[in-house]
Amino acid sequence: MSKNMHSSGRGADFVALIDPYWLLGRGAPPDEITLRAVAAAMPGGANLVRVYWYLEFEGAHDSLRTIPHVTVRPCARDDLDDGFELVRSKAGDLRELVTGGRFEGVVVASLDDRLAVSLEHAKSLGLQVFGCRATAEERDQRMLRLFDEMIEPRCECGIIGKLDDSVSEQAASIIKSAIGRWHTEADALEVERVRQFIAARSGLPRPVDSRLLFLGSQQLGRELSVDERMVLRQRFRESCQGLI
Repeated sequence: MSKNMHSSGRGADFVALIDPYWLLGRGAPPDEITLRAVAAAMPGGANLVRVYWYLEFEGAHDSLRTIPHVTVRPCARDDLDDGFELVRSKAGDLRELVTGGRFEGVVVASLDDRLAVSLEHAKSLGLQVFGCRATAEERDQRMLRLFDEMIEPRCECGIIGKLDDSVSEQAASIIKSAIGRWHTEADALEVERVRQFIAARSGLPRPVDSRLLFLGSQQLGRELSVDERMVLRQRFRESCQGLI
C-alpha cells in the first residue's frame, strides 16, 4: 500500500494505526477514499504498506467488507466509554510491530496520551513515528512532541451523501429529541465550550458524543446504526451552529 494503496515502492515501509474517531471525527468502517488520502499524505521515500483500523463496533463485525492490506480491529465499548479497549489494542499492535522488525515507521492517527509510553518505546528502538494533523480532539502537546513528522491527510470529515433518506422517521424524531435533551441538560458554559470546539474542528468532544449516543439508543431501545450516528452528529453540530 504505497501512494497507489497496493504496492510497496523503494524507501521506508510504514504501517498506519488509524482510529477513525480521531481522523474523521466519527467512528466509521475503512474506505478506499480515506485510505488513499492517508497514503497520499506520506512524505517522499515513505510507503504506506499496511493499515490497522480500530473500531468500537457493537454489531456483527464479520459484516465489514474486506479491503486488501487493511486489518480491522473491532474493540468492545468498555463500561466507562473512555476508549480504553481501543488504546490497549493499539498499544499491543505497537509492541508487535517493534519486535517484528518488518516496518521502518508507523503513522498514528490518534493523540490519546495513553499511547505516549508505547510510542516512546517504539522510537527508542529506532522506529520512525508520524502523527496526523486531521484529528477530532484537542491537540496534546506531549503527543505532538513525540512525532518525528506530522502528515495531513485530506479526508472527508462530514457526512457523505444524503443519509437522511436512510434514516426512518422514528429515528429522525428520536435524534431530534436526543439533541434537544442534551441542550436542556447542559449549562451555558458547557454549550459555549462545545460551540467553540465545533467551530475549530471536525467531530465532537468524546464525552458529548457518548452522551448523545446514549440518549438516542435509550429512546430507540437499541444501538444506533452507522447512518443514524452520522446524522445525529451532523444535526448536533448544526444545532450548535444555529443552523437548525
